[in-house]
Amino acid sequence: MINFITEIVRHILTLYFGVFVTTAIIGIRNNKKNILILNIFCIFDLILHMILMTLKGSGHVAHLYPLATHLPLFMILVCIFHKSALKSLLAVTTAYLCCQLCNWLSIIPESLGCDAWIVDLTYIAGIFLTYFVVHKFIAPAMSDIFIKPDPELIPICIMPFFYYIFDYATNVYTSLLYSGSKVVVEFLGFVLCTTYLLFLFLYFKQYEEQQETLHQNQLMELMRDQ
Repeated sequence: MINFITEIVRHILTLYFGVFVTTAIIGIRNNKKNILILNIFCIFDLILHMILMTLKGSGHVAHLYPLATHLPLFMILVCIFHKSALKSLLAVTTAYLCCQLCNWLSIIPESLGCDAWIVDLTYIAGIFLTYFVVHKFIAPAMSDIFIKPDPELIPICIMPFFYYIFDYATNVYTSLLYSGSKVVVEFLGFVLCTTYLLFLFLYFKQYEEQQETLHQNQLMELMRDQ
């Protein structure tokens, strides 16, 4: 019984954690109107999850999470809060990255052979700890990033987006990540290297363009002064 309770609480808090970390990262204020909208979304999404669990089982809920939760949240950010598609994608995938911190904490008691409810409680404790860190440090730091125009955010989107795709492809929809296949292990390194190199290329390309624009503006100001 206790395992069932902790699993339900873990599921509910994971949803709320993902939603409110996403909105904190993208800079949506926690006023009454926004909290009401987000709570309505969470309630309807939880009802949908319970229906899916009843009909298909908990495993199918994880498989349908991108369509049942991430996509609707993405649409709410774009359609209701009027955020750009790229910024919304960055916020959702970054929040998904933050969830992995909770997963890693829960691996500790799981690897020690603890009961499932202890693993769930460790994960729940990780949710509160991670949310505090994100709300206190990460979200304020990223607020300056989200002010930038979309083209400048492309390099920052690369890592969370590719990790999101990789994790679902090898860990959720398949078990390739735990198969021990050399292709999968090497592919992770390949993805990390590729995204890092692509990040460097796009970042420095934008940096050079900004420097060129700044240089041109300085020349025009000098000519105007003369």
